[in-house]
Amino acid sequence: MSNRVSHNVSDLSGERFAMLTVQSRAENTGSGKSRWNCVCDCGGRAIVIATNLRNGNTESCGCSRVRALRKTTVERELTREFLQFSSDYIADKSIPEPNSGCWLWLGPMGKNGYGTVRLGKMATSAQSASYIAHFGAVPSGLEVDHLCRNPICVNPHHLEAVTHRENCRRRSAMILKCSNGHLYDYVDVRGSRRCHNCDANNSLRYRARAALASIKE
Repeated sequence: MSNRVSHNVSDLSGERFAMLTVQSRAENTGSGKSRWNCVCDCGGRAIVIATNLRNGNTESCGCSRVRALRKTTVERELTREFLQFSSDYIADKSIPEPNSGCWLWLGPMGKNGYGTVRLGKMATSAQSASYIAHFGAVPSGLEVDHLCRNPICVNPHHLEAVTHRENCRRRSAMILKCSNGHLYDYVDVRGSRRCHNCDANNSLRYRARAALASIKE
């Protein structure tokens, strides 16, 4: 079967799936499945089969799997070490913000805007350290998310251990515009947020490609 780009499929351009935003069509697989060029929140790029985007089998360019593996190994060691500290350690490294209830981290900061805690050669986020200090180890397969959406907060009551998918869903909900700068203005039947501007533009491109394909035939 040909692996040329087919024109009789839904246009996913501009749609967002977990950490991936669809940019354009790619060549089909050898079995004829449609594939899409995507850009990840980390800046990486990936070509993903449409069904894997829709059913959630592929959520990133691969960075999330690498990060999860590294995180599991590091936090296993950090948990043993960090549980030697009391919750007073977190309190000494933070200051309460009276209006929001957040505890603002005063320690080292990472380039991503989150606080960091380092123990020897190992490091973790300040929110994970706070969770470990107050509640114990982060459950396997989960990561610490901010309920307050404040990346420098270490108030344990503002933290929750969730799956990576749920963390991505919450982060995506904070993004109000599509990759082309249009406000999302409706949700389609699959639950994806979309904008009418991009839909109209995608429809024009689809009709133009279909017309060109019919002329070539």
